[in-house]
Amino acid sequence: MFKALAARLVVLLEALLRLLIALLHRIKASLQVEQPLDVPTSEDRLDMFFSQSLTGVFFMMLDKPIAWHDAADKEALLDYAMAHQRITKANQAMLDQYGAQEAELLGLTPNDLYAHDLAYGRSVWRKFFDRGRLHVESCEQRMDGTPIFIESDYICLYDQQGRIIGHFGVQNDISERKWADEQLKHSERTYRAIFNAITDALFIHDATTGQILDVNDSMLEMFGYERTEVPGLSVEDLSTRVFPYTNEQANMLIQRAATGETLVFEWHNRKKNGECFYSENILKLVVIAGHERIMAIVRDISERKQAEEEQAKLHAQLAHAQKMDSVGRLAGGVAHDFNNKLSVILGYTEMALEQVDRTHPVFADLQEIQRAADRSTALTRQLLAFARKQVITPQILDLNETVEKMITMLQRLIGENIDLVWLPTANLAPIKMDPSQIDQILANLCVNARDAIADVGRVTIETDTVIFDHAYCAHHAEVTPGVYVLLAVSDNGHGMDEETLKHAFEPFFTTKAQGRGTGLGLATVYGVVRQNNGFVHVYSEPGRGSTFRVYLPQHQGELPSVAADTAKPTPVVYGNETILLVEDEPSILVMVTKMIESFGYVVLAAQNPSEAMGLAHAHPSPIDLLITDVIMPEMNGRDLAHKLMAEYPNMKHLFISGYTANFIAHHGVLDAGVHFIQKPFAITDLATKVREVLG
Repeated sequence: MFKALAARLVVLLEALLRLLIALLHRIKASLQVEQPLDVPTSEDRLDMFFSQSLTGVFFMMLDKPIAWHDAADKEALLDYAMAHQRITKANQAMLDQYGAQEAELLGLTPNDLYAHDLAYGRSVWRKFFDRGRLHVESCEQRMDGTPIFIESDYICLYDQQGRIIGHFGVQNDISERKWADEQLKHSERTYRAIFNAITDALFIHDATTGQILDVNDSMLEMFGYERTEVPGLSVEDLSTRVFPYTNEQANMLIQRAATGETLVFEWHNRKKNGECFYSENILKLVVIAGHERIMAIVRDISERKQAEEEQAKLHAQLAHAQKMDSVGRLAGGVAHDFNNKLSVILGYTEMALEQVDRTHPVFADLQEIQRAADRSTALTRQLLAFARKQVITPQILDLNETVEKMITMLQRLIGENIDLVWLPTANLAPIKMDPSQIDQILANLCVNARDAIADVGRVTIETDTVIFDHAYCAHHAEVTPGVYVLLAVSDNGHGMDEETLKHAFEPFFTTKAQGRGTGLGLATVYGVVRQNNGFVHVYSEPGRGSTFRVYLPQHQGELPSVAADTAKPTPVVYGNETILLVEDEPSILVMVTKMIESFGYVVLAAQNPSEAMGLAHAHPSPIDLLITDVIMPEMNGRDLAHKLMAEYPNMKHLFISGYTANFIAHHGVLDAGVHFIQKPFAITDLATKVREVLG
């Protein structure tokens, strides 16, 4: 707008200048001619315009003409012009602009007008003389020294030889506009500073179209975008696009907010790198610069959601424990009462058998009753074991020796078509337990493994010592910190799905064909282990077999000398290397990431092999260690390690799994001698293993 006005002023000034020159010639030619007193002459009209104009008008004339365009030394001519071009005429508007009397303003040179910034004044005058005309905004000084912002249009005046003799100019005081602009800029800077200081991500949307108009720095940091990328973004780009987090749903929310409704809701977002996270969002209608906008406040609640998930997991564990405890009390009560009835049945049956001749037809019937009662008695013993009410005689045991004595019997139990592999770990800590309960655990787990194998296969029994710390126990309600002796039984059978795993230890739950199982085998294992203050974990996937891991507490009494080293604390080790972690279970991925980061390492966390490959390729510096689950979707851990190590030969690797190392090796997934750590593991065990692998 101002440039257009300036252009019109230049045209007007040129016309006035031509009129002025013509009038001067006419005045010179007719000095002796008298004009009527009541009709203003052209000179009078020009003078009236000059003196009464609200725009500052002035003439500055040189003491002598200068041939600017032909000059060899323009700097010398500029020096002369700055010192010898003087204001020869100025109207009242210009005097008012400078707060000056005419006598104070007349005779001033460019050096006087730009005394506060001569370098700038010289640049303006040089440009003016080069072009012959100039539109410029400049900061000058009033007579009292206060600054004044002037918008000016200058036109050079030339003689007949084309030399500059001075110039004619008009100017306006734009100080108020400048101050208003400065205040606006200050307000904008203040707003922008506050806008960007807020740690939540802020979005400004068009209330009609939903288009993203502006974001703060926190949004760029939260979503991983550069500011130059924002103009092309939509809400859909920043969402997971899975119902209800779709673009249609987002537009519906924006439309509701545009009616004045303040909305608070959760949203599932997608970062530029594909990572997803939950946020709490607030949409509110605001007015900015006279326009209705939708402001969205986005707060990352990933940690809160994770805490809620952990809490839900702990609640589920507690609920499961309470359910199993309630079922156990019921089973124990039923078994106890049933045993009383069975005692009566068996007693009378035995007496009847003694009184009946073997050749009598009823003798065989009584024997069937006795056999049925015996089978029922075995069932009640299992129920009592599950209910932790069986009578036991605990002893201090070496688990390896106890299992060793059972190997021959267990091989006969599972059959010749199944290989039984026994892999004890030396120097186990002792346990205190009834030896018959070890028999119960192993017999039930081996029978379960046998039934899971269709034809030929392998069952592996292993022992080890494991330490669980407070960090691990914080995520597992049933576990208390301490040293445990591990008894693991693995098979390469058909495995179990998630739904089956949920009910595996419940009494009378079975997936076996009718007549092949009572559904009390695993329930018995669970009851025996819990009766001895231990716990049991199962890892299984359809088609990949199962691993049952029984943890029994180390005996706290006087320890044999061979067990002294097993409880020896491991020194905590730290590092600063970069580790690529791949784990398909989100809760374990988050937990292990935190474990590793707590020891100083940099962790790149991936939920599947393809994401891991992408992170590795995008990472600017070398990755020192790959930690990967063995069995995952897309490809197994061994294949992922081979792919990455082909590209990064210096990368070391560590495998993790809920299955035992030997069981995994039997499946051909792990080669002998590779680094492996078994789930669940204590944080210090993981840190020690990582340091061992890194060297």
